[in-house]
Amino acid sequence: MITMNQVIINDIQNLIYSLAHSHNSNFSLPFLYNRYTPNIIIQEPNIKKKRIVLSKRSNYIPPSYNRCIARCWDNGHTIYNPITKKWYYGSRCSRYKSKVNYCITHYKQHFKNKLIHGNYNEYPPHPHYIKYKYKIEKQFKIRVSDITT
Repeated sequence: MITMNQVIINDIQNLIYSLAHSHNSNFSLPFLYNRYTPNIIIQEPNIKKKRIVLSKRSNYIPPSYNRCIARCWDNGHTIYNPITKKWYYGSRCSRYKSKVNYCITHYKQHFKNKLIHGNYNEYPPHPHYIKYKYKIEKQFKIRVSDITT
């Protein structure tokens, strides 16, 4: 494989050869080559390689004590725990808490009093989950008298 350095040196030597023969130079070719052939070093450009992350920690969910307490919609995911007789609506935010007990996104919503789905440990502030609750009651033939809990 020919490098860029070799190509440039060959071109310069061909130029010296043609000039020496066309002008009937009194100097010898080795003298002209030594005098006019430069030491050229062309470095390959530094191409930054993408860092490949082999760790599975990129999708890491923090422990519950260090996790945002906001509720996320999670496509209306509703769970009924028959042992504790509690309903769980949506899912808990999977990001680290940063301010108070919320991640940055939910902190901004909380600060504006617009935390849409509420806190995970409290009941949702809207009735959107009731239709999902009815689906689960039909599917598992569970009858819960109090719909708001």
